[in-house]
Formats: sequence, structure tokens, C-alpha cells
Amino acid sequence: MLDSMMNYLPDEAWKEHKRKHEGISLRKQIISEGSFGKKIELKEADSIRKFTPTLWYLVSSDSGKIMGIDNTCVVVGYNTPLGGIYNNLRCLAIFERVNSVYKLKLQSFRALEEFADDDNDNLFDRLDETNFSTKIENGRIVVNYSYMRGESTFTYGIRDGEWVLFNYSSVHRTCCAGESYSYDYETQKYSCSISSVGEYVPGKDTSYTIYQKRPIIYMDSMNVSKFDYDETGILAK
Repeated sequence: MLDSMMNYLPDEAWKEHKRKHEGISLRKQIISEGSFGKKIELKEADSIRKFTPTLWYLVSSDSGKIMGIDNTCVVVGYNTPLGGIYNNLRCLAIFERVNSVYKLKLQSFRALEEFADDDNDNLFDRLDETNFSTKIENGRIVVNYSYMRGESTFTYGIRDGEWVLFNYSSVHRTCCAGESYSYDYETQKYSCSISSVGEYVPGKDTSYTIYQKRPIIYMDSMNVSKFDYDETGILAK
């Protein structure tokens, strides 16, 4: 068996190496020519996969009922080769199923965080590139992120005909402390919790919930960092 493996494994390894690097070269050529997908062009198709533009990577999808839309919907999160402010853009797309046909309802490049293609292979499929999921829950779209030291969740839905952010939460952990923050735009409640890990440090642990009236954040102009409040309920400078 070992003799047989020694005969065929080098050839197979070389084929795989060649295939990988030919793929990288082809994708780099597509990037340099600008012939990748700039947006979802199809308006309707008989399968979700057919909507995926050139070089886009479909990371996550889910189906269900969204409040404000009559038919069953599919929400999809993509990694794209499009350049953003700092890194690559992601796209959140919503499709409505009418009979046996899927129709594009929305595509937003602002609803999802940007990501970095650090290995520059234009595949966008590494673990740290696919660290999010999309789902439909209780009639709304929920996006979950997983980081090295925490998680975050954003919930979107339709209000008065507009796609808006309904709530968000985030958790961050270090070797010394754990922090969690959340805000609900319906109840106008902001919650914060900071707790020490390991040896107790007096004055470091705190937890509170206060009411804050925040401006609506629309999905296509979302930037939660612009709305950072302190414990007094005043917009932080």
C-alpha cells in the first residue's frame, strides 16, 4: 500500500498545487480587468445560486417569513471583491419567492461589516472571512458575528416601508474582563455590563439599564459606531 501511495501521491499533490495556483492567477486576472460582479444583476431566477455574481462567495442563507412581505423570503450574506472604506464589502440580499421563482427584493452593501482578504487569494472562504451568519427569526433578519474574543448580533426589519436596525448587542472578553452592550430601538433601552474575570478588582464591575432615545438607523446608512452613548445617556463625543 505504501509503495502504491508513493507512486501516485506526488502526481496528485502536484495536480492540486497547479490547480490552486491556476485558480489564483485566474481570479487575479478577473480583478485586474474589473470583470467581477459589481452588484446582483439578475432580477429573478429559479434558484438562489444563479444570482451569485462573478467572484462573490455565498457565506450564509436562510428562509422564512419577514414581516411586511407577503411571500416566503430568503436572506443571503455574501463576501464580495468590491473595495470598501477599509477592506472588502459584504452584501446582504433578500429574495422573495413568488410561486417557483425567486425575485430580488433588496441588496445592501452597508448592512454587513467589511472583511479582510489577508491571503489575497480572492476566494473569501477562510474561517476568519466567513465569521458571520444570516437568518430569519420572528419575522426579522438577524445577523450574527463571531470574533476571536466576542460576538455581536444585529436585527433588521421593515418599519414604515423602510429597512431599519431594530436592535443590536455585542460581547467582548479579555483576560481580565468581560463587557456586554445592547440597545433596543423599540423599547429604547440601553444596557451595559462590565465584569472582571479572575481576581476581583473593586470598582470595575458594573451593570445598568437606562432609557435613551436614539435616532433611527437605516440599513443602507448603518454605522453603529456613530451612536456611542455613555452611562448618562448622552451621546459620547
